[in-house]
Amino acid sequence: PTYQLNDGRSMPSFGLGTWFGFINLTTLKPVDEEASVRAVGWAIDAGYRLFDTAYIYGTEKTVGRGIKQKIREGVIKREDVFISTKLWSYSHARSAVVPALRKSLEALDLEYVDLFLIQTPIGQFTNGTYDLTDYTETWQGMVEARRQGLTRSIGVSNFNAHMMDRIIKSSCVKPAVAQIEVNLNIQQPSLLRYCCGHDITVMGYTPFGSVFPDNALPGAPGPRVDDPLLRQIAAKHNKTVPQIILRYLFDLGVIPIPKSITKSRIEENIDIFDFDLSSEERKALEVYDTIINPVDEEASERAVGWAIDAGYRLFDTAYIYGTEKTVGRGVKRKISEGVIKREDVFISTKLWSDSHAREAVVPALRKSLEALGLDYVDLFLIHFPIGQFANGTFDLTDYTETWEGMVEARRRGLTRSIGVSNFNAHMMDRLIKSSCIKPAVAQIEVNLNIQQPSLLRYCCEKDITVMGYTPFGSVFPDRALPGAPGPRVDDPLLRQIAATHNKTVPQIILRYLIDLGVIPIPKSITKSRIEENIDIFDFGLSPKERIALGGFDVNYRSGKSWSDSPYYVTREFTTV
Repeated sequence: PTYQLNDGRSMPSFGLGTWFGFINLTTLKPVDEEASVRAVGWAIDAGYRLFDTAYIYGTEKTVGRGIKQKIREGVIKREDVFISTKLWSYSHARSAVVPALRKSLEALDLEYVDLFLIQTPIGQFTNGTYDLTDYTETWQGMVEARRQGLTRSIGVSNFNAHMMDRIIKSSCVKPAVAQIEVNLNIQQPSLLRYCCGHDITVMGYTPFGSVFPDNALPGAPGPRVDDPLLRQIAAKHNKTVPQIILRYLFDLGVIPIPKSITKSRIEENIDIFDFDLSSEERKALEVYDTIINPVDEEASERAVGWAIDAGYRLFDTAYIYGTEKTVGRGVKRKISEGVIKREDVFISTKLWSDSHAREAVVPALRKSLEALGLDYVDLFLIHFPIGQFANGTFDLTDYTETWEGMVEARRRGLTRSIGVSNFNAHMMDRLIKSSCIKPAVAQIEVNLNIQQPSLLRYCCEKDITVMGYTPFGSVFPDRALPGAPGPRVDDPLLRQIAATHNKTVPQIILRYLIDLGVIPIPKSITKSRIEENIDIFDFGLSPKERIALGGFDVNYRSGKSWSDSPYYVTREFTTV
C-alpha cells in the first residue's frame, strides 16, 4: 500500500528504520556497515521500498550501498524505492540546507532523495551552543532544496502542531510528511488529528516503544512483549506481538519504520497486511497510551484564579492530570487575597489506577493532598474501575475492595465525600450491595453525542449526583476524532437556538447538560471562555429545544472505555 502525499507524490506505507540507537543516553552506537548493507538488501527482498536514514545516524552510506547493490542485481530500479534522510541541527541556517543535503546525497551516492526532513526544530552547533535560527527560515532552505530537484518532497521531524502551523502560515509549501514518535505508550491522537486535517502524512519512529524489556528505560510503562492481552490478540491472528503493534499503528494512519538488522525480524515486521484488527482490539490497544501533555503551571494557576473571580466554586482535578499542585496554588492565592475561604470551594480529585489495593488508597490520597496543599478534599473518586500498574500489567483487585479503602479515607476525614468515575450501573450496584456507603457522585462522559439517559435515570433513582466530563464532545472541529459524528459548533440548529437566547453554542450545550441534571465541568485556560462557560443561569431552554438537542445522542464516546478491556470485572454492563 502507498500514501498520496499533499505534493502529489506517492510514499510506501511501511519502511525500514536504519538508526543503530544509543549505547547510553548520550553516545550513539557505532554503525556495523556490513550488517547495515545486508539489512537493506534483505528488506528489499522482503518487499520494503521505503528506507529512512539521516546524516546523524551514520547510515546514509550503507543505505546507498545496499540499494545500489540491488539495482545492479536487477531486483529494483531507483524509482522503485523511496529514500528519506534528514537535516541535522547544525545546518539550520537557510543557506546551509542545500549544502547539507548535497553532502547526504554524496554519502548515499544518489542524485536526489525522495524526502528530506528537518530532524529537530531546534538548531545546535557542534560546540553545543544553540543556533537561534527560526525554523521558518530553515524551511525556506528546504523549499529551495526541493526547487533544485535535490529532493522530491520535504517535511519535518519532531515538530508539534503549533510549529507546523507556523511553517504553513509562513510558506506556500507545507510539509508533506511529519515524522514523530508513535507507539503504544505515545499514540499522539491530537497530533494525528492535526496532521490528518492538514493532509500531512505521518511516519512513526520507535514503533515498539518500551515493549522489549532490554530496550526499555528504567521506569518505562508497559506493556512488555509478554503482556497477556497482547499475546491473546497475537494468538488470535496467528501473529507475533510486534506484528500486532505494527498493524495497529498502520490502522492509526501511521507509516511505521521499525529498525532491524536481523533477517527474520525484517521479514516478520512487514508481514502485517494479511489480517485486520477488530474495533474491540483497537480500543483495547488504545488503553496503553500513557503520555500526558505537560502542564503549563502558570496558565493552570491563572485559570483557577479567573474561575473563582467569575463565580466558579467547584474544581475538578486528578493525580494523573498533574494539576493538583496548580489547583491548590490557585485556590490558596484567592484565600490569601480574602476573596474566598477554604469552605467556599469544592475540590475533587481522583485515585489513579496504580493504587487500587485497599491499603494503597489512603496513601494515594495523602499524596494528592500534599500536592494540593490541603488538609482534605471535598470529593475523592475512583478514576477507573480497572486497576493497572505502572509497568502496564493489569491489577485484578476487585473495585469493591478499592471502595473499602475509599470508605476508610472518608472515615479519616481526608475527604468529605467519595464517588466513582467511568463506572456503569452494574458496577455501582455492586458497590452499593457490598458497602453501607454508596457513591455520592458518579463522573461520566456526557455531551450531545453521548447523553447517557439510562445511566442518568439509574443515578437519579439511586440519589447519585452526576458530574459530566468532556461536555463539548466533538463540537469543536479541531478536537474531533476522524469520523466523529456531528454536530459541530457551526451547526445551523445549534446556532439558531443560541441566537434565540443571545448566547453562544457552547453555552447552549452547557445549559442543556444542566437541564439533564448533570454538573458540567468544562475545561479552559482562556479567561473569556472561562467567564462565558459559567454564564448559563439567566435563561432556560424550551421543551422543544431540549427535544431537538436530544436528537444528537448517538451513544458515541470521544474517550476510551474500560468496558473493552478483557480484564473488565463484568461484561454485563450498560453504557459507561
